[in-house]
Amino acid sequence: MRHPHLMTLVFISMLTFTVTGCSTPPVAAPPQSKAMNNSAPDFTLQNHAGDMVQLSSLRGQWVLLYFFPLSDTPACACQANEFTGLIRNLDQVPAKTLAICTDMPDMVDVYRSKYKLPIMLLGDEHRQVTQMYGAWKGGDYNGVTQRTAILINPSGQIVHRMPVNKAQGTIATLKSVQKQVP
Repeated sequence: MRHPHLMTLVFISMLTFTVTGCSTPPVAAPPQSKAMNNSAPDFTLQNHAGDMVQLSSLRGQWVLLYFFPLSDTPACACQANEFTGLIRNLDQVPAKTLAICTDMPDMVDVYRSKYKLPIMLLGDEHRQVTQMYGAWKGGDYNGVTQRTAILINPSGQIVHRMPVNKAQGTIATLKSVQKQVP
């Protein structure tokens, strides 16, 4: 065998992947937030169908904003599947769900079609809304969107904000918070 070290490296890599997988490490459940009572800043963004969506037009109903990284970038396949599954199931939260990424609206449409997502996707290509809601981390050009869920009550108040470090438990947490808020 010409490269015994290469075979050892391949074996260790396979073993590491088998043992750890590529799912996100377990993290403690996010603490339940108290009612934040901050008014949700208004915005208008283009959705996957090319229509303009204004947050204030949704007053009178629950709204869930879900910020996520660029729509179809290469990443660990199982992590991508985990979060795409979360996006696909966000409609289980009894709220109008707006999933927002910092992609152009036509790219968001491609992503929505490819994965057959049932919720509205909005493109925030200039990152203004993502930054306004604190979901952009890093510099102006070299940052990244942090997966973040923000629950807004029918009066337009932010009642819960949580980073989404793993998909498991996110929907249950949001439903629980929604039930606790009058």
